[in-house]
Amino acid sequence: MRTMPADFDTSLAEFLDLARQPYSQPTIAALLDRWFGYSLSGSYGSTEVRSVIGEPIDLRVLHQLIQSDRVRRQKLHDAAIALRR
Repeated sequence: MRTMPADFDTSLAEFLDLARQPYSQPTIAALLDRWFGYSLSGSYGSTEVRSVIGEPIDLRVLHQLIQSDRVRRQKLHDAAIALRR
């Protein structure tokens, strides 16, 4: 089985920054909603991700979940690159 190169990885720090920054939140929120039905709210230190039933989602666990999926990992990477332009 072929795996994605490491350069498609998004570090935890990068993911947290993308989730917390107002400029990138709409993009990340759309991905989380499409993939998991999760909502993203707040910014900076008060950022929260919640499930469809309102349960809080740990951002570190969410990052690991995304990184474990080849397609989601690449989509997150592509979104991060596009947001940096």
